[in-house]
Amino acid sequence: MPGIESIIGNKYKIGRKIGNGSFGEIHHAVDLETNESVAVKLEPIRAKNPQLEYESKIYQDLQGTIGIPTLKWFGMWETAECNCMVIDLLGESLEGILTNCERKLSFKTIIQIGIQMLSRIENLHTKNYIHRDIKPDNFLIGNNKTSNIIYMIDFGLTKKYMVPNEDGKLTHIPFKSGKSLTGTARYASINTHIGIEQARRDDLESIGYVLVYLCKGKLPWQGLKGTTKKEKYNEILNKKRSISSEELCKGLPQEFEEYISYCKQLLFNEKPDYQYIKQIFFNLLNRFNYSIDHMFDWILIKKAKIFLINYFEKTNKNYQLQLQSQQQFSKEKTNKNFKNEKKIYKRDHNKNYFFENNNESTNSIPSCTTSSNSMNINMAMGMKNYSLVNKKRLKELTSFENIRRFLILKFPEKFHYYDKNTEGFLQIEELVDVTKDLDMDERGLPTYEEVESFRLIEKMGIDKPHENGLQSTQISEINNINEDYYSITEKDEKLLVENSTLLCFDFQDKFKIKSRHSSRNTKLFEPKRWKQEKERDRERQATKDAIMEVIEAKSNGLQRQWIKGLGGPETKLEMGDIIHNSR
Repeated sequence: MPGIESIIGNKYKIGRKIGNGSFGEIHHAVDLETNESVAVKLEPIRAKNPQLEYESKIYQDLQGTIGIPTLKWFGMWETAECNCMVIDLLGESLEGILTNCERKLSFKTIIQIGIQMLSRIENLHTKNYIHRDIKPDNFLIGNNKTSNIIYMIDFGLTKKYMVPNEDGKLTHIPFKSGKSLTGTARYASINTHIGIEQARRDDLESIGYVLVYLCKGKLPWQGLKGTTKKEKYNEILNKKRSISSEELCKGLPQEFEEYISYCKQLLFNEKPDYQYIKQIFFNLLNRFNYSIDHMFDWILIKKAKIFLINYFEKTNKNYQLQLQSQQQFSKEKTNKNFKNEKKIYKRDHNKNYFFENNNESTNSIPSCTTSSNSMNINMAMGMKNYSLVNKKRLKELTSFENIRRFLILKFPEKFHYYDKNTEGFLQIEELVDVTKDLDMDERGLPTYEEVESFRLIEKMGIDKPHENGLQSTQISEINNINEDYYSITEKDEKLLVENSTLLCFDFQDKFKIKSRHSSRNTKLFEPKRWKQEKERDRERQATKDAIMEVIEAKSNGLQRQWIKGLGGPETKLEMGDIIHNSR
């Protein structure tokens, strides 16, 4: 087999291996004249049953048909002793897409896939061929702009079902029995299993099994074992025979059962009514108010992911700008209120500094902590540490499960899924509603204003600031609550008194309470060491002086606290420093 950077036909530069065909390898290649990516199928000249030249002739017969890759070149590569066939480079197979979508595709996508598959097989049958190896791996989506087109590939087992007789007139091949199984057992028709010569009806029955597989993610006869291949095939046959079309399609719209039942009753040489079987799925589209818009799950998932990434980046940027603005406002207000009480605190590199206020009551929150100064601390810590969780939150935000929820909730009339637990439709109301207010159009991304109007609280974790680096203050005793700023129930107040409680403010000024048992030395946030002095200075500049202004205020309820700073020797205590109880 070839090495890297081999050139065939004086035009195509062969690269990495990207897959296997039924009788050879498939490599990525580049057209040196147009710089276009193509696929090259290779088959050793000494192959036991050479098929590539035969397959290339079928491709040649099918040229100009929608959903059939373009045959660009066929020839021999003498140095590697291989036959080579160059065709269009396509995208993922249906099997790969199903895996990427966590074994769940919407009915709308599957119906549109089915209609395109039927069109491909009808065109093939019109050319007097039957495929004989229908399976998800042999149907691929196009690349980039053609990702809404389903392509049919791998014609190594394809056969003519119409052949000329003695008079030169095309006639159907004769009925035969005792044939060995050709194709893939999982999707093969029952007649193929029992050794009957394949015909058009068998391709159609296999398509039915593929569609059920795409809906449910699995077929009942998968995973059956046998000591030999023949024994395994017999087990699969027995299982297929024992399951009725109704049972196979349980939980699916009745049109799936109608289609499979029609295929099974076709005679050997009977011409299928392609218009009728496609109309079955068109009726299903109409029943669900779907339309043939070629907006498949993989296209919308890609759009939604781009949208959510853009949304995340914009809100993150706006959040930091908002923090800076509110921080400056709070700083000016604090300077005005406490300008006569300002002190300078410095610390040695390895020492902790304490302040005591024994003259004040210890039964209430410091007034400065229940005012805008608390907001000042919280916002600055959020600005300083928010970037540390961006990667994790972005991953959660753009996870497949979240994107699937997003699409179901935004387009509930277009996304219905099979639920294997209930053997029916997956109910939308069972999903967590985290994206209902995001205004995304099905065919495009939202405007900047629309992005601004919504925050994914749950998935971005803003309602859990103690886990995200947003500033948190631990207080062991609380009796007095400033109701001008927020309200709290008696039950919550009792909880605060009985437990070490985490008081958190998010950047929308909403008060949140998270009960948390913790020791004196529990660190709510462990800052990273700065690798460069320049980075350290930049972080300090964004948050300097705020913590000192809180400490210097009359505390009213903070009897004794210890501060651990972030800086080096002779460094002023900063807003990013961590506050803990000292009991």
